[in-house]
Amino acid sequence: MAIFRKSIVLPVTAAQAFAWHEAPGAFASLTPPWEKVVVIEQEGGIAVGAFVRVKITLLGPIFMKAKYRHTAYDKGQLFVDEQESGPFQSWRHEHRFRDLPNNFCELEDHIEFKAPLMSAWFVMRRLEKMFEYRHAMTLQAMEKISGADSGFLKQTP
Repeated sequence: MAIFRKSIVLPVTAAQAFAWHEAPGAFASLTPPWEKVVVIEQEGGIAVGAFVRVKITLLGPIFMKAKYRHTAYDKGQLFVDEQESGPFQSWRHEHRFRDLPNNFCELEDHIEFKAPLMSAWFVMRRLEKMFEYRHAMTLQAMEKISGADSGFLKQTP
């Protein structure tokens, strides 16, 4: 089982960051333009039982359909999606939100996955690039909410 973790400090509370992730359109705004992901069907937001079916381009013209279901939800603190079908033998993505002092929060993405033989290194590289983008887009959105400038990360919360 491979584990990927990436976190970012945001200039908003955990409740504010969580609410933004819960809003319609958040998933689409976090999808990097180079990742060819098409939502086929989506139902229920991020609450337990909600799901999204997507068509994912794996490499060049090779694509696969996948279904991810939300399996845990703790308002303002956590939501989890797990693959029901798709390219991985298993996939669990925890989105964790934790309040920090001075109305800041930490968002941590914690992913545990089992990839087909010999491909975990490729998946890890792809995840690193993807989450650099996702966290940059999240930060940009949270700065609009809080009015913080883009240099706030140079400060200690």
